[in-house]
Amino acid sequence: SNIHVAKNRVEAVVLSSSINVLSEPNENSTDIFLLHEGAKVVLDEQRGEWVKISLPDGKAGWVRQAYLGVI
Repeated sequence: SNIHVAKNRVEAVVLSSSINVLSEPNENSTDIFLLHEGAKVVLDEQRGEWVKISLPDGKAGWVRQAYLGVI
């Protein structure tokens, strides 16, 4: 695994017990996968109240920013 991460990347942690990660930044889009409380993610993009997040394994999708706490 690559330990040398970019210093400017923003990491966050899931605050809700579980959240659905969606394919698009709206409630009607498809659920891609589930994240549980304490999961760490990287914030890639923001659109209003939505943020695009990615995981170390390459999974990515959209969640409401309210469900996350920036580390």
